[in-house]
Amino acid sequence: MSAVDTARTGSGGPGSGGPGSGGAGAGAPATLLTRVRRAGSKQLLTMSGQLVAGVGNMIISALFARVLLPGEYAVLVSFVSAYVLMHMVGSSVTAAVAIDPGLHKRLFRRGLALGLGIGAVLAALSGVLSPLLNLPVPVIILLGAAGPSAVLLALARGRLYGTQSVGGTVATLITEPIGRAVIGLLLGSVIGPVGAAVGVVAAGYAALAAASIAARRRPEPLPRLAEDTGRHARRARTGDSLYVTVTFLLVACLASANAIFSNRQLGPGEAGVFAAVATIGSAAYFATGTIPMMLSGSRDSGRSSLLVAVGVAGAVSLAGVGVVALLPARAYAMVLGEHYASVGDYVVAYVAAMAALGIGRVLIAQLCKTGLARAAAVLSALSVAVQVGVLIPAHSASAVVAATAAGCGMLLVGSAAVLLREARLQRAMVVVDPEASRTAVRPSAAPAPAAPPVVQRVPLGSKIKALWPLWLAMGIGIGLRVIVTRSIWVDEAISIQQAQLPYPDMINTLKNDDVHPPLFHTILWALVHLTGSTAEYIVRLPSLLAGTACIPISFAMAKDLWNRRTAVVAGFVVAVAPVAVWYSQEARMYGLWMLGATILAWCQIRILRDIKEGKGYGSLADWAGFTVVTAAMIYVQWFTALPIITQHLIFLIAVLKVRKWRFVRNWLLSAVVQLILFAPLVPYMLDQFGNIIAAQGASTAPSQTGSDTATTGKPDVYAAVANTIWSVWGYHADSTMVQLGAFWPVAVLMCFAALGRVRDRTNLILATIAVAPPAMLFLVGFERRQFFELRYFDSTVPMLLLVLARMAATWGRGPLTKLLLPVVTIASLGAGLIDQQINQSNPRVYDFRGAVGWVKANSQPQDVVLYAPNFLRTELEYYPSGLTTLDANSAHPSRAQTGMPAIPKQGRRVFVFGSFLEEPQVAGQVGGVLSDLDRASNTKRLAVHSVANVKVWEYQQLPPSKSDTSKADTDHTKQTKGGK
Repeated sequence: MSAVDTARTGSGGPGSGGPGSGGAGAGAPATLLTRVRRAGSKQLLTMSGQLVAGVGNMIISALFARVLLPGEYAVLVSFVSAYVLMHMVGSSVTAAVAIDPGLHKRLFRRGLALGLGIGAVLAALSGVLSPLLNLPVPVIILLGAAGPSAVLLALARGRLYGTQSVGGTVATLITEPIGRAVIGLLLGSVIGPVGAAVGVVAAGYAALAAASIAARRRPEPLPRLAEDTGRHARRARTGDSLYVTVTFLLVACLASANAIFSNRQLGPGEAGVFAAVATIGSAAYFATGTIPMMLSGSRDSGRSSLLVAVGVAGAVSLAGVGVVALLPARAYAMVLGEHYASVGDYVVAYVAAMAALGIGRVLIAQLCKTGLARAAAVLSALSVAVQVGVLIPAHSASAVVAATAAGCGMLLVGSAAVLLREARLQRAMVVVDPEASRTAVRPSAAPAPAAPPVVQRVPLGSKIKALWPLWLAMGIGIGLRVIVTRSIWVDEAISIQQAQLPYPDMINTLKNDDVHPPLFHTILWALVHLTGSTAEYIVRLPSLLAGTACIPISFAMAKDLWNRRTAVVAGFVVAVAPVAVWYSQEARMYGLWMLGATILAWCQIRILRDIKEGKGYGSLADWAGFTVVTAAMIYVQWFTALPIITQHLIFLIAVLKVRKWRFVRNWLLSAVVQLILFAPLVPYMLDQFGNIIAAQGASTAPSQTGSDTATTGKPDVYAAVANTIWSVWGYHADSTMVQLGAFWPVAVLMCFAALGRVRDRTNLILATIAVAPPAMLFLVGFERRQFFELRYFDSTVPMLLLVLARMAATWGRGPLTKLLLPVVTIASLGAGLIDQQINQSNPRVYDFRGAVGWVKANSQPQDVVLYAPNFLRTELEYYPSGLTTLDANSAHPSRAQTGMPAIPKQGRRVFVFGSFLEEPQVAGQVGGVLSDLDRASNTKRLAVHSVANVKVWEYQQLPPSKSDTSKADTDHTKQTKGGK
């Protein structure tokens, strides 16, 4: 049995006093309070040394910033980052040695040889690495000189952590900043960054000497288990240690790679600014550096050590974030110099990311300690991949900060999720008594001695393999959401334009000129400003993530509410559902709204199921999820009020049936908290609605699709059927929708058949949530026809898809129909998706990207673009043609009085850019412009280019004849005299 297995099973070593005792007395188990105190004292003492070291290093770095020029300081920070990365590679070995201190003796010679080899390689390749890393050759040679100390110091500190030598650990920690101060500052002020680097390397060797001296006091590491010997145990320890080493190596990359990337990809000034930000953030990160190591060396197999470690790391991290948040921006310039005045713009976000990484590292250490080192390695690798993927295109300090936050956040969330799942699985373990069956069948006079219980667990690999239908569905879903993309459409372009404003200006614009709450726009604003990009894949990322998340959420929901077969069908149905794919590709709030609505329905059904089955009145997690997500969805879309009203009415009906005070109390408390969370939005809502009323509901938005499906200006059965078809099978050409709408009697009969088979409350609740909001908007549509439109109740789509999946999974009776019904259902959705995505006659598809591309390919810099209607301005700003662009209302193309540039001799081209031509007002406006151009003697139509719902006319302007010029002058003179 390995050391990791020992910790996992909760056995103690000799003298440990039993599981988790910590040796409190002669074999007597210590109380939880005693263990917490003991673990807390060790953590706090060790962390105090780390804090002294961190503060010392931060002060010394600030002094270096004063002594060196910004470019030299950036070189030093890059060297320190590489140096730290080398030592953090060693820290991965430190964690493995802390778990098994016996590794120190076995790895010492190999570590020395490895360190010398690293130094020799770096020295030999210094000339090649210098231009790649943008570092001087002497600095790279010094980095190689630090190789032996990095490996040996890691082994020595690991033994100190494993033997719980607090005094020795503190001594080796505080030695390093003292060495940097004495040697580095002295040499740095004389010979620049090379001298400062010499001081850093010398300080590392001084810390190694301190660790070696401290280790002599405890030459023999504390033993692990007595049975932890033998060839198989050694192999197990070696495998575990390898995964631990790889895990902490990847965590080291996550912490240090950004500084190296920034020095390579950013300009000298911005690289220096980010270097200062990274220095401050690294102080917050290293302040918690000892916590996971002490946790790894602890023999407490219970939760006390973990709780103490997480609590201390969280407190230190929050304190660090609070300090940098409270400091005024001017303080950074005063401390670091005027060159670093913009540090305050990035430091809070970066320190928060480092704080998340510090807590995540503690959780990763717990995973390694409890035998889940392989899962920890996978999580760390995924986090690094996310960070590098965002770092590669990063060309601004804000983008580098965003990349760091993405990687660190993923590590924290992923490790917490694995630990929580592991804890839940341990509570749900099946204990089988091997003697139970024997004694039950053949009772004996004397009871048989109890055999040790056997714990049956499903390996993690088997669980992952068992979910292969979900992985396949997610792969298909992601592929369908990225393989065919539409150009940015008008509403998206408006949102992107708003997201580029300063945040207060964006909020004012939303209140005055928009009709949506601010949460999605805030997410988009943060993404645009963090990445510095408005590329299609960037602005659509929130919707893509939300739409993709709907697949596993629907799978888990269907499995929880019904069974695995329904879950598999639901996963594939949501993966290929046309509307789910559509709104995953749009930089608007609808994909996020669908995800939130799914979670809301799931929480409510779980609460009502617990009440029905007598398991209580809803768990805290379900009520909290319902409450918080409800409030969040109000911040995303005002029309969330409709499903909220529906779900609270369902709760009211349940209250009237159950009549239990605890249920009423929970429901009322949830409603009150929802109102409290909604209260900050009330002033915004009143301002926005007041502006809408003042404008008398005027809107410049384009007309809604599907006007041909209704025979009147009021909603009717054809409109209802059309919206139902859109909800399930996607958007299609108007002619197709009219033909399908003719089958509305068949649809009604199918609905009655479905209602006849709805026998459980889950189906009934989902159907109610799916039908009630559209029914409300159907009634509203008699007053405002534009409100009866799918995007205003697309939160009901996931419920319809779940009901459809349930029908497909259960309606089949024989083996053939059980197979064919889900296949036919998913195939029909796939057919609808294909038509929706590639059919250019789809009235929802607008190929502005392709139209502008054609203009750019056929134009010269002096050409002009006239566009109509006027809200196409945002489209042409997002897809710039590089030409003078004018609203057709404000420019008369056939006259010189328009103020357009003078016509060159070779002629100039005018492109008339038109869309939404089915609207009479727009058609008349574009027709007037085309008529003027056709009648003008100095213009000639060259071509007409049509793409999906966009049309471009190309004209060439010729130099005006003398008669046209004299006539225009005469007309102008007459108008002037008439005006007088």
